[in-house]
Formats: sequence, C-alpha cells, structure tokens
Amino acid sequence: ATAHPAPAPADSSASAPSLPRLHRDFLPGRVLGRGAFGVVVAARSRAAPQDEFAIKVVAWPADVDAAALAEVRALASMPPSDDLLRYYGAWVEAGGDW
Repeated sequence: ATAHPAPAPADSSASAPSLPRLHRDFLPGRVLGRGAFGVVVAARSRAAPQDEFAIKVVAWPADVDAAALAEVRALASMPPSDDLLRYYGAWVEAGGDW
C-alpha cells in the first residue's frame, strides 16, 4: 500500500461535530493490533479512499501533558526507514469511543 500524508481535519461545519475525527476523516477498517496503550486500526481517507493508514488510537488521561506526548515526539523525529511505518500526525480529542 502507498502511504500519503493524512488529510487535514474536516471542516466541522460540513461534518458531524459529535463524531471523532477517526470517523469524520477516515473509513476505519479492521483492528491490526492491540497493546497496553491502545489499538491500531487500518483506515482509508474519506477524501482519497485509495490512501491507506494505520491509526493508533490511545486513551490518554484528561490532563495530557508533555510526558504523555513523548511517543508522538519520538515518532515525529524518526528518520525514514523500511522497518517502520511513516508517521504523519497526531491529534487529541476529548472522550468518547472511537
């Protein structure tokens, strides 16, 4: 599968604001894996369904701080590698099930 940059967040006036971004901007598919911190799901961009993504969904505490975002920073700083999935971005949303 060819990976492409994640689409920008959908315009909230044009989509259901109560839906998590995962459902507004992507077509979630099967669960690829589970771990102590969350679940990774296959997804396709709604804007460009040919673009495939692996999205890690993590339930962070309500008071997300710099320590909680350490993995995001680490992934963002990784050089390209054939052994790692490319990192495109992250977002934080309040509560709710994905």
